Amino acid sequence: MSEASLDSQETVGIPEYLESLETFKFLEFNENAAQALWQLYCQMLRDDPERCDLLKMAKYHITSTPSDAGQERDEWVGHMDRIGLTKSFQARLMAPEAQEMRDVASANEWAILMITMRFEFLECLDDIRTPPRGVERPASRITPSGELWRISEAGPSTAVKPPPPEEMEGCRMFYTEVAWKYAQWAAQVVDRNVVPVGILQVAIPIPLLASSYELVGSDWRIYVWKSRYEEDAPPQTLAFVIEIQWIVGPVCMQGQHNIKKMKDASELKMWRFGNGQVAHQL
Repeated sequence: MSEASLDSQETVGIPEYLESLETFKFLEFNENAAQALWQLYCQMLRDDPERCDLLKMAKYHITSTPSDAGQERDEWVGHMDRIGLTKSFQARLMAPEAQEMRDVASANEWAILMITMRFEFLECLDDIRTPPRGVERPASRITPSGELWRISEAGPSTAVKPPPPEEMEGCRMFYTEVAWKYAQWAAQVVDRNVVPVGILQVAIPIPLLASSYELVGSDWRIYVWKSRYEEDAPPQTLAFVIEIQWIVGPVCMQGQHNIKKMKDASELKMWRFGNGQVAHQL
């Protein structure tokens, strides 16, 4: 499978075996990066087979590449080139209309999301096999609009917004603009023509929502700030939220990569839609 065919998405190689060179290519590493990672993987199989994990190796390769990109002024394309990610993935991530969602995380974080979704997709296929370790077999080839039809039925292949689900007796249905935007973005990051993406509709019994509290203003900023810095307990002024089942509050539109560079919670920004409405989450 050539790098050009993978980048253009004209032909997508589905590995016959999960542990293979073709899997690294399916995870959208270009030819050179995939070859290097496969050689390293084979070496690890010989040296320490019990600790060898293809997905972990791919993630480590991404995070160990010097620097990262998380702001518009950062060198996103150059960093992804150093990782060895395909031009197809880079084009989807760097699309001008994607800036709002792209800013939520860094290049490394989006790349890890993409390879994780693609790897989990391969693990779910009925006909993919795990060969004797270190043995590689040719990959099969399929076209997104052809033999993948059976899999594509699990999710929409176009950006047509489905109608909200009907209410269930005794339950509340949560189907929000936030969920739709995240689903659209995930479909773009992973490439919906290859891996189907959908929204899981959750019905929550109304009694479970009896214990809820909405965080606003400075309380929201302090809570998010403490949470992003992975502190176990909220500040003393918000200690009571430990007893609350559901916390409601605005969605923070800044990724961990950017928050780590901030001076304090005053720099946190809420996600606002085009009409000015603040996006909320449970």
